[in-house]
Amino acid sequence: MPSYTDRRNSRLKHEFERIQSVRRPNSLIDVYCADLSADEASAYLGRGLSRQEFAQMIGRGLRGFLKPEEFVQKFPNQPPEKYLLIFNCVGLRQDSDGKIVETTNHAMEVIFNVDYPVKPPRFVWLTPIWHPNIYAPFICNADLAFPISATLDQIAVMTARMVQYRHYNMDDPLAMTHNVVAWLKTQPESRFPIDSRDVLTGELPRAPLVMRRVGGFVEWVDGTPSESQTIMGDLIELMDSE
Repeated sequence: MPSYTDRRNSRLKHEFERIQSVRRPNSLIDVYCADLSADEASAYLGRGLSRQEFAQMIGRGLRGFLKPEEFVQKFPNQPPEKYLLIFNCVGLRQDSDGKIVETTNHAMEVIFNVDYPVKPPRFVWLTPIWHPNIYAPFICNADLAFPISATLDQIAVMTARMVQYRHYNMDDPLAMTHNVVAWLKTQPESRFPIDSRDVLTGELPRAPLVMRRVGGFVEWVDGTPSESQTIMGDLIELMDSE
């Protein structure tokens, strides 16, 4: 029977293979990866670091990220344990004067800690953003940010669309901690999504996007797509498989 380490490495290799699918010539997602230091592993297990020390540890770790091909060259027999995802799509942030402005600087760290796959990966948002479901360093509702069965490539695409305001959830508990929902209710529907490009191809949609709403969940989709073409459909499919 495979050991826990063997099973973990197999899952990590699978995630590394899956994330390659978002690395396309015109993709709006850039991928970097690294191994996990002992300090980081300890911190993500909740051992001994203050909030300031934790932030400093994240900052130090950012210097170690490599392009996937560089990582393979440096660590030929070791799958990455953490990823830096850069989203080059248009989103929103609040400037120093309190104005809501557009920005294309977005980054999230994904950590597959030593307790993975028993526990899901951790998600740390790194850049300023104005979004009901992202409040740095948190994204969505802690460990419930994404379905358990979601793979890293699916998470990357979902998150990029979130940044674009292609989908958001006003009922997310995290949304109650800041003022974005109240602001959203004052905005005309025509303002959204902020960026309608396909996150994998960079192409604009052939027809205007259509808004769908289920409770507090809002999603902008291409025309009248089938269920499998929507984020809601993706989530239903993933949850049904768990």
